[in-house]
Amino acid sequence: MFAVIITAPAMAAGVAHAVIVHVPWRDAAAAGGGTGSAVLVAATAITVDAAGAGDGTPTVVKTVIDAPAYGEGAASHLVAVTATGLVSAAGSGAGAVVTGVASVLAAAAAGQGTTAVVVVVTPAITVPAAATGAGSAAVTPSVAVTVAAAAVGAGSAVVFTGAQYSDDFDRANGPLGANWVTLGSFAPVIDGNKAQAGTSGPSNTGTVYPARWAQPVATDTHEVSCVVITPATAPNLQRGGGVFVRCDSAGNRVEALVSDTDAYIFTRIGGTLTQRATIPAAIPSGTALRIRASGNVYSVYLAGSSTPALTWTDTGGAISIGANNRYVGILTAGTENFSGTPTGYGYAIDNWVGKDS
Repeated sequence: MFAVIITAPAMAAGVAHAVIVHVPWRDAAAAGGGTGSAVLVAATAITVDAAGAGDGTPTVVKTVIDAPAYGEGAASHLVAVTATGLVSAAGSGAGAVVTGVASVLAAAAAGQGTTAVVVVVTPAITVPAAATGAGSAAVTPSVAVTVAAAAVGAGSAVVFTGAQYSDDFDRANGPLGANWVTLGSFAPVIDGNKAQAGTSGPSNTGTVYPARWAQPVATDTHEVSCVVITPATAPNLQRGGGVFVRCDSAGNRVEALVSDTDAYIFTRIGGTLTQRATIPAAIPSGTALRIRASGNVYSVYLAGSSTPALTWTDTGGAISIGANNRYVGILTAGTENFSGTPTGYGYAIDNWVGKDS
C-alpha cells in the first residue's frame, strides 16, 4: 500500500492542511471457470473547505479495488490513472489543488489465454468553489474493464500433409524391392543407383517397364516428380521414360513421358496408349520432371519451373477420379536383342517422389 500527500492551502488567513489518499495494491488470483473482469471502483469525494478566515480540513480517502479473475489464466496488471483536479475558491479564499492517485489493479484471463495490460485514464476535473468560498473536488469513476481470454487460449492451425513416398534407388543392382508393384510382365530394375528398363522384354521390340508404388496417395489431387538420367547401359534417349499419376490397380493411368527432344502426356487405358499433348523441348540428362493431377487437369513441369510446359484437360472423363485411382509410379523403356542384351534404353529414373499436393 502507498499514500500520496495532497497539498490543500486554506483560504485567506486559514491554516493549510494535507489531504491524504490511501490506495491499496491488490492482486486478484485466478480461480474457478469463466471470464475474469477488472472493475475500478470510484474513489470517495475529497472535500476542501476554504472560506473567509476558515481553516482547511484534512480528509482521508481510500479507494477500493476489486478485480476478481476466473479460470486458469495468469494475472496481469490493469492500471487506472486519475488526473489532477483544480478547485477555485470565491471571495478572499485561495484556490486549492487536489491531485489524484494512480491505482493498480490485477486482472486475470480465463482459461489458458494470453493476458493483457489495460490502462484506463480518467479526465482532469475542474471544480469551481461556491460563492462563500467553500469548494469540493470529486474523483470521476473509471470505466469497468473486462479482460477475457478464449477458453482454450491461443488459436491453432491444422496442416494436412497427406501421403508422401520417395525412392532414390541408391541400393544394389536388381529388383526395385517390396515397395514397388510391377504392372504387367516387365519389371524395371535398379542399375547404377537408378531405375531403368529390365531385360525381360521381347527381342528387338520396344518394351515399356512400368511399376507403381505399393501404397496409394490419400487424395485425388496429387503429383509425381523425378529426375531423368542417362541409363547405365546402351542409352537411346528417344525411347523415353517418365512417371504417372491417377493409376488404378489394373494399370490405367496418365503418363508424363520425355525423350531428349520432346515431352508428352499419354493415357494408357486397357493397354491402349493415347497421346493427349506434346511439345518439342530439349531435355538433357538431369532434367527434373513433374506431373500434377488436379480435378480433370493434368499439368507437366520441366526443369523445376512453376509454370506448366504442357497441360491436358480430360473433358471426356477418360480417366476415373476417386479412391481407386490414386496409385503413382514410374515407367522406363528399352529394347533387347535375341540374347537379351540391351540395344537401346530410354531415360532412367532417379530421385522419385509421389505425394498429395
